[in-house]
Amino acid sequence: MAGRKPSLTCDEKTLKTIEGLAKIQCTQAEAAAVLGCHRETFINFLNANPEARARWDNGLEAGKASVRRNLFKLSETNTAAAIWLSKQYLGMREPTQSHQHAVGTYDLTKISDADLTRLESILGTVPLAPGDPGGADQA
Repeated sequence: MAGRKPSLTCDEKTLKTIEGLAKIQCTQAEAAAVLGCHRETFINFLNANPEARARWDNGLEAGKASVRRNLFKLSETNTAAAIWLSKQYLGMREPTQSHQHAVGTYDLTKISDADLTRLESILGTVPLAPGDPGGADQA
């Protein structure tokens, strides 16, 4: 018994397909599905065929370069892309927020009139909303 016919052949058509799939960053499982074989078969094929491995590896790197090229082009008109690139390559960072004073919830029912007046001068006057928020004016 001679065994099964290999499901992948190392011809130019297969090599071009492998390189093309790698350029769009397909996983090995995705490439195997496109080629009609099992993932392990595809991995074994790459390991047994140096030309196939080289085309796969070159395709992956060419795909990364293509994404990088497109991102740099996009950064000319897209602020988010420009900001992301500046963070990645120029080490720029968003300023961190630091609070000098306590942040939290405060019970303002226990505040003194003097502190309330001071707080009002800082925040400005707040227009009164109709009704009592505590519900005392409700029948």
